[in-house]
Amino acid sequence: MFSLKRWPLLRVMLLSALLMAVVTAWVGEMGVTHQPPTLGYLSSADPIFSQLDQNHDGLISRTEAKRSSDLTLAFSGLDHDGDGLLNRQEYQAFRLG
Repeated sequence: MFSLKRWPLLRVMLLSALLMAVVTAWVGEMGVTHQPPTLGYLSSADPIFSQLDQNHDGLISRTEAKRSSDLTLAFSGLDHDGDGLLNRQEYQAFRLG
């Protein structure tokens, strides 16, 4: 007959799984959700980025960048991933540089 006493590792694994299920259910009832980490210095608190990002998608397109002549000139050099958009990190290089 099968006995958990003979399989201590299996017993620990089953108890761990049960504990994880209970904690997950408890946290879910509390309304806690996972939030991706953010970079504080790249927050939406930068009013110039927010003004340039007219559609509020968190990116500045070439069209949106035309509102700043300096940014328009520097755009290609700042767009490190070549997607035609500036994310907050790429824009921050413009602000600091």
